[in-house]
Amino acid sequence: INYVTFVAHDTGGNEMKNVTANIAGDVFELPAGPIGFAAGFEYRYESGFTEPDALIVTGATSGNASQPTRGSYTVDEMYAEFKVPDDLMW
Repeated sequence: INYVTFVAHDTGGNEMKNVTANIAGDVFELPAGPIGFAAGFEYRYESGFTEPDALIVTGATSGNASQPTRGSYTVDEMYAEFKVPDDLMW
């Protein structure tokens, strides 16, 4: 069995960096209640990689062949919202 099996030495990893800012509170007071406001921003960077064992890359194993991969992406998100008392909506 030792002749036909092997121990794979794969490596891989990922990384995430995140910056977030939020602000919220009441803007002003009305007879029906306060008008609320919230806003925010988020920046996110994500990356990852995998490097399979050399035998896996060549397909010289009993499993599926696999190639090294790596990639990344960034996301910018923003939001703003208001809270209006129910009595003002009807």
